[in-house]
Amino acid sequence: MSGLVSKGLVFAGNVLIRPLSSLIPRDQHRWAFGAPDGRFEGNTKHLFLWLGLHPTSASPVWITTNRMMVRRLREQGLPALYRWSPRGLLAAARAGVYVVNDNSSDINFPLGGGAKIFNLWHGVGLKNVHFGAKVGFGAHLQATGHSLFGKIRNMRRFERSDWVLATSPDMANTFFKRCFDLPISNLPALGYPRLDPVLDNDLKQLSASFEDYSALVKPAGITKSIIFVPTVRRHESDLLSEALPDLDILSAALEEQNAELLLKLHPKRKLYPKWRGPLPYNIRIMPESLDIYPILDQFDAMITDYSSLFFDYIQSRSEGMVLYPFDYDRYTSTERDLAWDYNDVTVGLRVDNFASLCEAIRTGRVFDPLEPSKLAALRGQFWGGEPTLPTASARIVDYLLNQVVNK
Repeated sequence: MSGLVSKGLVFAGNVLIRPLSSLIPRDQHRWAFGAPDGRFEGNTKHLFLWLGLHPTSASPVWITTNRMMVRRLREQGLPALYRWSPRGLLAAARAGVYVVNDNSSDINFPLGGGAKIFNLWHGVGLKNVHFGAKVGFGAHLQATGHSLFGKIRNMRRFERSDWVLATSPDMANTFFKRCFDLPISNLPALGYPRLDPVLDNDLKQLSASFEDYSALVKPAGITKSIIFVPTVRRHESDLLSEALPDLDILSAALEEQNAELLLKLHPKRKLYPKWRGPLPYNIRIMPESLDIYPILDQFDAMITDYSSLFFDYIQSRSEGMVLYPFDYDRYTSTERDLAWDYNDVTVGLRVDNFASLCEAIRTGRVFDPLEPSKLAALRGQFWGGEPTLPTASARIVDYLLNQVVNK
């Protein structure tokens, strides 16, 4: 499809179909779920699977552009539809509630005009987003997207959700209120479903059944696993080569601890050819689409820079966090601005260059316990405290049924 035709279809969908879709009668008990780019991931995935284990009066359906995922979900007895099939179009047009990770384009933007949008979001709040962004694409969009052409073309990016899920009362009052420009009443602080597998073993097993984790079996002689999860950058570069310039030195450091390093890139990151070739036996690339949330509590340590996975990890783990902001100045000036002072809202061992990272691995400091008082403070600030039952999914479904559907 040519770029001109594609843009024409976007304009037609935004200008003509979406306003008309707001006139279609909708059923508030029909909940449509989806995720960006047709993937099966994130908070919507785990909330949808929780509903599969705990049916309610609502009728959930997963809508995606991935036909194979439709088949796999149906094989598990879960309702799923291909977005552009007649049934998929009808479901998107009739659903009263869209449950999304980003915006209604996760399901069907042109047909979402009359649906209530419950946005589960996908980041906890280290980096500014949307209306709060002052650096990077979000800031550029806010600055240049106010022309009529820009508003129509980027309509999905300017969409205001009816509700945005917050992770704690503190975060609702600070980060989410400012970045999503919504009143506190529309920012329920209920936690993230993607962390529920830590509390709900049935959900963990069901979520894990959609993935092949056999590639994560430790090689002979390896007793510890460290995962490296760098955040995505919009400006293309060989990120791994910059962060890990000498694999022989890194491998030798790992050998001192009988450890391996698993590299998990964002699904939108490009893997350069040099990283597809033979790597040292104790350094491996994980499939970029692999869902690590069902196994997040099984790693001995995590290395990250600015990823929200930092907050996910420390919610249930009390050791093994390494902060590696090797490009801090460049990242915060050209990629994304941070919502907080980096040192104030992180806990763990900070290393700023490759040599320090290797030394931390060689000596085993990567596995050190986290400072208890600061860990407790950050869990309170970002998650509202320690993880407890009921799960976030149970709280969200109760909120939807009582505050949205039956209101």
